[in-house]
Amino acid sequence: MDQQYLTAFEREGVLVWPDFRDTAACRALLAFMDTSEQEGTMRDAAIGRGTDAQINKEQRGDRIAWLEGSESPEMMAFTFDMQALARDFNAAFYLGIDHFEFHLTRYPPGTFYRRHSDRHHRGSPRIVSFILYLNEGWVPAHGGQLVIYRKNVAPLSIEPRMGTLALFLSELEHEVLTTTKTRSSVTGWMRQRTH
Repeated sequence: MDQQYLTAFEREGVLVWPDFRDTAACRALLAFMDTSEQEGTMRDAAIGRGTDAQINKEQRGDRIAWLEGSESPEMMAFTFDMQALARDFNAAFYLGIDHFEFHLTRYPPGTFYRRHSDRHHRGSPRIVSFILYLNEGWVPAHGGQLVIYRKNVAPLSIEPRMGTLALFLSELEHEVLTTTKTRSSVTGWMRQRTH
């Protein structure tokens, strides 16, 4: 990883990487998501975990399908690149990342995800959250921006444009603004060892 990206992440806890994936790779991942949707593997996302998990459309409206990271050649290539980024983060910041979790994410028009943190209040091995956007021709009027809240600075708003990768510390609160168009991504977390 380029040192400028590591420096930006160290300074702000956020890294926005435009064109992390080219259009062809993003279209292939989007086609895989479309197939998953047609096959009925995507489900309404819940909040909470385990027995506390519940669907709450007032909090979030996305649909998801959990992944192993090896479902398609494009997903395997993305997983490989995320593993390389995790090695860079470990070498630079000693984060102890040793595995991932991923899901496909789709927000239908009119949906959102209210402000929250990816680290559960009872503890979580999630260290770095990441989102690869798959939305071609996205413009600000479509909404769906990711807004990340950081201490002592203005919130950062990220457009969900195709090929952009957003990474941020999982402890940072963030939200997805209401989208007027279907918004698609691969969402995941770099996780610490728990043993």
